[in-house]
Amino acid sequence: MVNLAPDLAAEPYDDAKKGWDTNHHEELTRVNVDPSQREGKIYGDFEYEQAHPDAPKQSPLEPYREVFEETSRIVIDNGLLPQDYVHAAGVELHANANNGLAHAINGAAVSAVIFAGQATELSQTQSVSRKRSLLGKWLGRTGE
Repeated sequence: MVNLAPDLAAEPYDDAKKGWDTNHHEELTRVNVDPSQREGKIYGDFEYEQAHPDAPKQSPLEPYREVFEETSRIVIDNGLLPQDYVHAAGVELHANANNGLAHAINGAAVSAVIFAGQATELSQTQSVSRKRSLLGKWLGRTGE
């Protein structure tokens, strides 16, 4: 980091004990890195299909919204989470659909609802049939 981002490396730590001391400076090897050599190349194929440039832009939260809509009713009907909690999670998800969540903690309730719904659906699937799970539909593969 000292070689590629010296300003970032010089930032103070939250605790002075974590910072650089004389031993660190003595062991440091400085390397001159040519900026043109920082760019990399990817060899191989992309694992996932690339979106067509003319395709309409999808919200980054759209896959979560779809699964949330399918699992929220399961969660409420089975009494796994309070209805107000599930509703608040849905409001948070829909309010931020276009821009994404401002912080990961804002998605905690959404994750809890999806997890509870998936766990319930999976347990019902295992005991009733081998149907595709809701998350499996989202991921495009069977949930086994």
